[in-house]
Amino acid sequence: MGRLSEAINGSRGRNTYLDGNSVSFSIDSAEVDRFLDNLDDDRTRQNIIYKGLISGGKLLQGMTQQYFKSAMGESAYHQSKYIKAPFYEGVTLKGDKAYLEVRVAIMKDFRMKFFETGTNDRYIKQKGHSDLKRGRYVKDTGKPNFRGRIEAKWFFKDARNASASGVEHATKIEMDYQIMKLQK
Repeated sequence: MGRLSEAINGSRGRNTYLDGNSVSFSIDSAEVDRFLDNLDDDRTRQNIIYKGLISGGKLLQGMTQQYFKSAMGESAYHQSKYIKAPFYEGVTLKGDKAYLEVRVAIMKDFRMKFFETGTNDRYIKQKGHSDLKRGRYVKDTGKPNFRGRIEAKWFFKDARNASASGVEHATKIEMDYQIMKLQK
């Protein structure tokens, strides 16, 4: 069985790769497998596969940021007082070379989750307040205050669907490039 096939999912020919966010695409790896089988160095094999996966992950990260910017408009460029980076930079790429895994996540800035999936109607319960002028507690019998709701933008899901074939292509191109560098 070929090395790339084992690294991706243990099958021969067209392989399906699932990243941490369940994005699937297939790689025709028969030719790449043959070359990787001829390599003696496991580290070189691992580097070729990892660099290909990173290349595909960067494409997905860029597409997610682009979809987020188009969904959010000017808000995507604002910084919070705690996270000193533009909001769209909450899309992160993390790779693990030992497991040959690449993950694109939107949880660096937890607020992105609310814009991806949306929220229900949000209210503030009124329990009462203190009357500062008279120094006493006044019970408030009014209705809870409506604070709005966030509509689901689904920017990450749309980016995954739009870039699935591009991620496959970028991964294959980068792996081919790494193999060509070794053959020289």
